[in-house]
Amino acid sequence: MFINSITAPTQVWNAATRTLTADPATDAGAATLVWTHAARTITADPATDAGASTLVWTHAARTLTTEVTTGMINDEGTAVALTVTTSAVQGTLGSYVQVVASSAHTVLEAIVEFQGVTTGNDYTFVIATGGAGSEVVKRTVGVRWITATLLTYKLSLDPSLIPKGVRVAVAAANQTAGAAEGCKMHVRLVEKND
Repeated sequence: MFINSITAPTQVWNAATRTLTADPATDAGAATLVWTHAARTITADPATDAGASTLVWTHAARTLTTEVTTGMINDEGTAVALTVTTSAVQGTLGSYVQVVASSAHTVLEAIVEFQGVTTGNDYTFVIATGGAGSEVVKRTVGVRWITATLLTYKLSLDPSLIPKGVRVAVAAANQTAGAAEGCKMHVRLVEKND
């Protein structure tokens, strides 16, 4: 009988429930198995959390950022037509008029509506970047004004021409006569989503 009383407690202890310690390495037997499948909070950095947590982070929902190749419209400077006055000297650009103080994104193209003053005159307009008084011309377009309606130009631009964060301005010149004329322009910038 003495032998039976030794065997029975060992079997009872194997099936007993017990409180697990914070560190499963210090708790033997079934405790290790329980900790292997325990629920736990995943850290912000999956590299610091082992086992199943890495798999959970692999399939976790996240916000994706994308570059929209068709661009987005930045309408600054287009709500009201800009008056761009030509110089009184034939073939010379007049003063620059600001389109945006700082481009929100890299510019991929400019959509420009131009309206001259004198039918039959030739004009040039430019798109430039840089501070007031130190503009650098990025694109030049020649126009023959033969109609009383707006002419629309869609100008593709290399992304390196007008990067994010630069001032954009326009100016015009009368190529036919030495007369200061107030041409009208709408300028829309199609920008990369960067």
